[in-house]
Amino acid sequence: AESLLGADVSCLIEKPLAGDAASARAIKDRAERSGAVLMVGHIERFNPVLRAMQASTANGLEITPRFIQVHRVSPMTFRSVDVGVVMDMMIHDLDVVLMLMGGREPDRIRAAGVSVITSHEDICNAWLEWDTPRGKCVANISASRLALKTERVARITGENGYIKIDYATKNGTIIRRRANELQMDEIREQLRKGTDLTTLNWHELVNVEPLVIDDAEPITMEIKSFLNAVRTGDRPAIDAEAGFANVRTAERIVKAIREGQSIPAAAR
Repeated sequence: AESLLGADVSCLIEKPLAGDAASARAIKDRAERSGAVLMVGHIERFNPVLRAMQASTANGLEITPRFIQVHRVSPMTFRSVDVGVVMDMMIHDLDVVLMLMGGREPDRIRAAGVSVITSHEDICNAWLEWDTPRGKCVANISASRLALKTERVARITGENGYIKIDYATKNGTIIRRRANELQMDEIREQLRKGTDLTTLNWHELVNVEPLVIDDAEPITMEIKSFLNAVRTGDRPAIDAEAGFANVRTAERIVKAIREGQSIPAAAR
């Protein structure tokens, strides 16, 4: 990558950007000195269900994440066994979660992992925390390559809405609060007074919408996005900075597994 970037050749690099944060930083620094475009191939960004979620929140009420739960498991394929499940599978979700957090890396990380077949972690659960002006946001991400079936589901909960996306089936649902603030205040007051609200229909207070999913092929959309960045000079969808942040976060998770403790941002 450094040789190509040094010759001003634009690069689309398969995820992850590198196998470790030091190498990712070197590639990032070289890209920033180059006139070439560097994009990282985190293809889940181009999954139709994720693009539908972005379109829905862009055209309607934005949902600020407060709790994110991701579950990505699959049977063992015996591919990519030279790395652990964090770099192999969880890296997809780290990219999406960091994107939802504006590209900001977590302030704290806790993680547990188990090596069952390979010499690396085959199962991992990571707990990521951000301190934001609106309060704490947490992401709980589970990944396993020892499951009996494939599941790739993310749930995003905010103060004013909830989103569920299923990457595998390309289905998604968004739930927004339909009730206005005055109505919600009245309900809260009734609850404080001990009023029996068992006859209140919850569905009258929320709006449940299926995400509108297109049938575009993710790899095609990814390549088109890269080519557009090359032609226009626009910032690519997943630039070197994002790729580096993903690798460094993954490295911090693996470190937390090994040390069995929370890894603060200061130790990055």
